[in-house]
Amino acid sequence: AEQTQRGERLEELASSIWNDVRFGVANNESTSPATLFLLAKDKEEVVRRAVAWNSGTPPDTLSFLAKDEEWSVRYGVASNAIVPQAILFFLAKDTQAYVRTGVTSNEKTPPAILSILAKDKEKDVRTAVASNESTPPDILSLLAKDPEEDVRRGVARNKSTSTDTLTLLAK
Repeated sequence: AEQTQRGERLEELASSIWNDVRFGVANNESTSPATLFLLAKDKEEVVRRAVAWNSGTPPDTLSFLAKDEEWSVRYGVASNAIVPQAILFFLAKDTQAYVRTGVTSNEKTPPAILSILAKDKEKDVRTAVASNESTPPDILSLLAKDPEEDVRRGVARNKSTSTDTLTLLAK
């Protein structure tokens, strides 16, 4: 009974005039999927971003937010621990480098996406791939030859980098 009352209270608070209250509801993992979808349409970016980061947000709502006009909301989706791989593939093509960096930081990002983003034109995206411990050894080896020092430094710091690749970096 208490759980039902809590859910009803959160639903009620989702329509508060106060941004910080709606933010709190959007950030609450006990918020129902229907309420999270309602908040995904909120006029305030900070509220939509909280929904994007919430690990209780259902995939259909994350898919909706992956098309948000604000890059910070899309970054939140890319960083969400439960985001489906199909959405990560979609966000890997985002025009904003920050969003693509969010994709590379997600532990669930498959090697196929990391391989694509290892060739990104933006140094920060390649650096994030080099720093991701899930990046496959062949991609780390490729990034060890990157012209950008920050990318090579990311490879050197990565615990998954092989001895052969570290030797390549020393030359």
